Parts: sequence; C-alpha cells; structure tokens
Amino acid sequence: MRTGMRLLVVAATVAALTAAAGARMVAPPGNESEADRAGLNTVGDNPAPPVQGEGLLCPWAIHASLLEVGRRCGVTANPAFQAELERSVSLMEAYARRQSPARAAEMAAWVRREVNGDARLCDAEMVATYNGLGPSELARLRQDTDNLLAGSPSLDSLNNCP
Repeated sequence: MRTGMRLLVVAATVAALTAAAGARMVAPPGNESEADRAGLNTVGDNPAPPVQGEGLLCPWAIHASLLEVGRRCGVTANPAFQAELERSVSLMEAYARRQSPARAAEMAAWVRREVNGDARLCDAEMVATYNGLGPSELARLRQDTDNLLAGSPSLDSLNNCP
C-alpha cells in the first residue's frame, strides 16, 4: 500500500475513533436532551441519514485495507469486527459490480496491487490502528456502511479521498 493510502487509512480510523469517543461524551446514557429523545441529535445512537452522491471508493479502500490487516497481521483477535469488515467490503463490492463491472474490476486490481502486494501492510502503525478499534466502532461501521449504500454512492476515483 502506498504511503499516502496508508496515512489515509490511519487518519480515517483515528477520526472515526475520535468521533465515536466524542459521541459517547455528547449524551451519556440517561442524560439525553429533549432534542436527543426527539431524534434530532445525529451522534451516538441516532446516526446521520444517508448522504446522496457520497463516494464509495474511499471508504471501501479503507475497509478493504483494514480487512487484510485483520486477516494477515499479528493483531489482537476481534472476530466480530473482522466479520463486520467482511460484510462491509462485500456489500460495497457487490454494489460496484451492479453499477459498473469495469469499476469493480479496477477495485479488485487495486486490492491485488496496493494491499495484497504490500510487504509493509503489517507494520506497527497499521497493527496499532486495527487493534485500536473497539466495540463502539463495530456498530458505527455497520451503520456507516448501510447509510453509504442507501445513498446511491458514486464510483469516482480514489483521488477524491479527503
């Protein structure tokens, strides 16, 4: 995996961990505001609605990379999270195959070249990133994947990753 993509995976994972931790701090159980109870809060247990036109390839690349880290590297065993990564990647790839078989083929080639062919996939930074994923990220991963796919994501290039 190229250094830029490696940094993107780590940065995106850190951002997700930070957001999940922040969501737990915003409204601790039992301290919800009236807006929270009405479903107006979009953090924590009330996720944001699907975003129309959001890109699929960047989240897919991150999930596919983390999936391989979990498969091939000396990480702390996390079978539930690994299964959710499998589900996420599988759903995203199925969506891509339905929308554009050519783009799906490009995605498969990208995994072979940038992930499977990367001798540095299991470096300390990637393993630490994977090991930092906890139970709260499991539900968030499922919800984020479902919201993304519900919004008819675009299949633009990986170059549009933040």
